[in-house]
Amino acid sequence: MNMMICILKRLSVGVVMMVITIACSHEEEYVCEQMTQALSFRIADTGYQEEGKNLHSRAIDTDYQTRFSTGDACGLYVVTDNGVVGNNIKLLAERDAASGSVTWKSDVLLSVKWKDAVFFLYYPYQEDMKGKVADASLAAESDEAFFAPLIADWKPQDNQSTYAAYTASDLMTARGTVSATMSGEQQVSFSLKHRMALAVVELPVTTYRFTNYTDIPDYSASMPVSFSGNQKMYALTDGTLRLLVRPEEEDAPVLEGLCDDGMKKFSINTANITSGLYKTFKVDGGRKIQDYTLQMSDVLAHLGNHSWYVIPYEAYTDAPDKGNAIGVVIKVGRHNGDCSDYTQPLAAGGPLLSASTFHGYAAALNDLSAEQIEWGPSTVGLPNYPVDAQGNPQNNYNNETYKQDWSGYAYTQAIIKQAGGQEQLLVYPAVYRAVTAFENKYPAPVNTSGWFLPSIGQLWNVYSHTGVLGVVQNELSTFGHYWSSSVHYYQTECILTIRIQNSLGDVYGKYPTDIGLVRPVLAF
Repeated sequence: MNMMICILKRLSVGVVMMVITIACSHEEEYVCEQMTQALSFRIADTGYQEEGKNLHSRAIDTDYQTRFSTGDACGLYVVTDNGVVGNNIKLLAERDAASGSVTWKSDVLLSVKWKDAVFFLYYPYQEDMKGKVADASLAAESDEAFFAPLIADWKPQDNQSTYAAYTASDLMTARGTVSATMSGEQQVSFSLKHRMALAVVELPVTTYRFTNYTDIPDYSASMPVSFSGNQKMYALTDGTLRLLVRPEEEDAPVLEGLCDDGMKKFSINTANITSGLYKTFKVDGGRKIQDYTLQMSDVLAHLGNHSWYVIPYEAYTDAPDKGNAIGVVIKVGRHNGDCSDYTQPLAAGGPLLSASTFHGYAAALNDLSAEQIEWGPSTVGLPNYPVDAQGNPQNNYNNETYKQDWSGYAYTQAIIKQAGGQEQLLVYPAVYRAVTAFENKYPAPVNTSGWFLPSIGQLWNVYSHTGVLGVVQNELSTFGHYWSSSVHYYQTECILTIRIQNSLGDVYGKYPTDIGLVRPVLAF
């Protein structure tokens, strides 16, 4: 019986297949009986550990682990007594979108005895590995010995500014261990070790932590910092930069630059960091945590996934993400004069405010159009004013009683209903502009109420913040009327407006066929 060892090219689905034994008998021709067993791979990153900490601790800082995703590739070597029988086999990662699990695939079918083989792995994959592995006789020692030529010649890129460039410089190696899974398949597990060292630069950042609403994401505001030299670091959203360097080298990059509006110089020497460890360098004190409460004048901003966050007003001037701003906070918490039912969306499938926490109200940053438009038909026929427990109308016009009229969402719903649905809103131009036209151009985050025409109390708070709106984007017009969704409690044929003359505003009643401007609001 002849034993055959070969490497065959074949597409493998989900796993790399290993042929355990091939038995052949010679008669008129060779007849081979193949006994195959699936071989799968489990590849994990042990992560960088902080320099100076207990290196024997089992705790792992997940922020310093590579999370493999579709398209990542490792190089596999298989060594037996006969030498290297699997040479730089490419393993490609595929991440399952539903489960988040990663499987590794190859187009190579290995034919070796697994119990006699030693497996070595490195990352990231290199097409040309000529002269970059040691003699197979070192297989019994370690992956560090086997990949010694690769490690010795590895040079991190100067430009690591993108995640792809950063990970392309992050050399890792491992020796595999073989075990049987519960399903009976053979699995090779690798715990990759980082062979480079990591310099972490902590920029001068103030992180605002919202104490009155802990579900609001922290916001980090960084001080502008400039670097000289060729090194370009990978920037993270937490205000830190990362640079991979060769370990324990005297001639490592020195990072120099200016901060505090160019008034302070700094210099960071990245020499002599041990492989697999990271060392943190703080520029001008690094990160500071500041407890902060959500307050009026803060800026509501949206993320690409349509959720929202808050930029503290004091950090807005230098904020790099000003383009994400959608509104200014005009009230924190729910007003006790707001009788709206926010569990019902303004339109089917539209934004809907989460029932868990009511954070406040925000005014839009512009009027959408400077064109003044009618409110709606001459016959109003809507009880859009506060009422007492018996249903009697309550003053919402004079003696500052208008400041308690905060049910703009409910009033907007009533107008939509009277129009016959959102598709018929053109008969109410002011509400159409606030709800439909504004939403089409500036979509509200999904976990908000969506844009609506404010009540007179809400509109007064918008007017009170016109200076802040001007800083963020566009203040209210210095002349003209702004429509509310409130009807005069006594003269029910009139709609309440904010009349502005020479930047001074007051509450005024207008017929719905007159003209005015629109500034929407939303609840979040």
